[in-house]
Amino acid sequence: MSSGMNGTKPAGKRMSLFAIDVEEEEAGRWEDLPGAEGVRMKLRSLHCDDVQDWIADETVRVQKQLDLTELTGRAQAGIFRKAVGEKLLSGWEGLNADNGTPVIFTRQLALEVMMERKWRRLADAIAGLVVKRSNTLLEERTTVGEASASTSGTDSSSPS
Repeated sequence: MSSGMNGTKPAGKRMSLFAIDVEEEEAGRWEDLPGAEGVRMKLRSLHCDDVQDWIADETVRVQKQLDLTELTGRAQAGIFRKAVGEKLLSGWEGLNADNGTPVIFTRQLALEVMMERKWRRLADAIAGLVVKRSNTLLEERTTVGEASASTSGTDSSSPS
């Protein structure tokens, strides 16, 4: 690696600090649903290959169905909600029916929650978790990298 102007190595971060746990991203990670104490959602990452492929395929399908070259915001939101129900939401805990019986997670029910208007508040909360998780992924890695570099005393300028 080249050295800086004063002969020292340039500051940087080890590349491995930005790596994600691929198995966790594929299986999903439990997240608390804000404003709903005791309710958790198990969410897969938007960055999983099968999710990306599904979104691309669904986008093409909807464009053909609606005879559009560019999707409207409403169509994009529908694809995102369907992606959450079909691919991203992989479990929940703490959701109960009105009589107190636990609501068992199924893919069909997840899709219903995400697509039917009567569940829109729950769907919006779940979608918000997906977006928040996606936006904080790099932030988490950077924070871990800064803490690790400041305490380890290791050379953080080259990938390990």
